[in-house]
Amino acid sequence: LRESVKLRLHSLGLNTDNMDVVITAGANQAFMNLALALCDSTDTAVILAPYYFSHLLSLQLCQAKVHIAPFDPKTLLPDWEDLEAYLQSSRPKMVVLTSPNNPSGLVWGADDLSRLIDLCRAVDAYLVVDQTYYEFLYGEAQHVFPCGQRFGYDKVVHVFSMSKVFGMPGWRVGYALYPQQLTEQMRKIQ
Repeated sequence: LRESVKLRLHSLGLNTDNMDVVITAGANQAFMNLALALCDSTDTAVILAPYYFSHLLSLQLCQAKVHIAPFDPKTLLPDWEDLEAYLQSSRPKMVVLTSPNNPSGLVWGADDLSRLIDLCRAVDAYLVVDQTYYEFLYGEAQHVFPCGQRFGYDKVVHVFSMSKVFGMPGWRVGYALYPQQLTEQMRKIQ
């Protein structure tokens, strides 16, 4: 199953070289495993608002210091100046993004993803992207996979849900694609 997932992700344009996959009991477990692998009580995590509530709960269970990054209510994108200043001062372990966003529906474009990845690169933070709804697009929206290879950054982690994309409500099957440097920690947690 892990190899099939990698093949599917590769067919969608993600470079899965030097990446590993974990299959979990839903996307929530995939995110929780990543939170446990990356954060503890001495670490900071940033969640880009509007955010999915269980991301905050997972990070709180890890006792990480959580900062909810404010956003512009017109664009639903972060207040870039505030975000950059906070990242520089706190040096977080991870930055969390949901795109397409639950609950707002915002789909991040390549330019904004590139800008966010540049900010993460500057402070050596993992970018964890929940893409549970990547096939739920309306109008002219197009999903961009923020794969690290495309943007030249190897600390991008992807979270997905099979139950949403394949229309299997009640089947708790999720997965994460992550850099191999996290494999040992992820296997211990799994």
